[in-house]
Amino acid sequence: VGMTQIEYAEKILKIYPRVLMEIERDRGNPTLDTLGKIARPFGLKVGFVVKKSHLPGAENGD
Repeated sequence: VGMTQIEYAEKILKIYPRVLMEIERDRGNPTLDTLGKIARPFGLKVGFVVKKSHLPGAENGD
């Protein structure tokens, strides 16, 4: 991206650098919007995959 992590967090993501560091350490709880902002410059997209176990009735084999 051509900038430091601090510049990237402040100028591109509009978040505190500490927030980005926490996300990288798997300690943060970013919004979908923030994840999208992080991924976009690298040509990545963010999405979700629903697991069967979270669907109603999945416990019964439905």
